[in-house]
Amino acid sequence: MAADTRVVLEPGARLVLREEVLFGRYGEPCGGYRQRVRVETGQGPLYDQELATGPTAPGWDGPAVTAGRPAAGTLLVVDPAAAAGDGAADAFRAPDTALMELGGGARLLSALAPDTATLRHRLDDAAARLLTGTHEPAALRPAGV
Repeated sequence: MAADTRVVLEPGARLVLREEVLFGRYGEPCGGYRQRVRVETGQGPLYDQELATGPTAPGWDGPAVTAGRPAAGTLLVVDPAAAAGDGAADAFRAPDTALMELGGGARLLSALAPDTATLRHRLDDAAARLLTGTHEPAALRPAGV
């Protein structure tokens, strides 16, 4: 199976792009899968990532890619009005999770998880934090914030 996503953003455009992938059903080996996501602005590529898994992708389940975790997800938030260096990246300290500033107001959160429920929780929490500008976990914020 293959999935290709290409987004071209107009100047000042905002974007929230979220992907969740489960590498096979419980107790079954991963099948072949390839995905590519490319986001461009008028200045050129902002994000271009490809992931291949399964029998034809050597090393995909090794420590440099998925570390054997059966679920992976990304959350890409592009907001040209966002302030770079506001400490958001330092606020994300979760296992198997990384937040990277890509420039131009773009942030990418990548997460690995032992199951889809854990992955969804990590991405939901990250989305709530990134989209509201709040840097503490959702569980620590008062309701409605």
